[in-house]
Amino acid sequence: MADRKRNTGRNKEMIPEETHGEKSLGFVRIADEVVSSIAMIAAHEVDGVADGKSQTGSSKVKVTGRNVDILMNIVISYGHNIPETCGQVQTRVRTAVENMTGLNVRNVNIRIVGAEIQAG
Repeated sequence: MADRKRNTGRNKEMIPEETHGEKSLGFVRIADEVVSSIAMIAAHEVDGVADGKSQTGSSKVKVTGRNVDILMNIVISYGHNIPETCGQVQTRVRTAVENMTGLNVRNVNIRIVGAEIQAG
């Protein structure tokens, strides 16, 4: 198996193990900000999450080894069911982060920080 290095600083190292006798070519570092950006983009793809023109959503991530915990502050579009919308956000964010980074998403916690009334 390839040697593993300790995670240091804000960038997390992911060192792939040898597979089928092949040696690793090196490591990949994914900055926390990248995981945060992926999470916010995925959240904004869900109907009912406001685009943030009146209030800004944000996310914080904590990467521990290959696991990640995400805390998201989002703005809901007025009239949408909050529990249903948040469930869709959690699913979409988990799928996007896991598919793009290879990390294991343990939690996607959501805090609703506002409601945006859409001009009509």
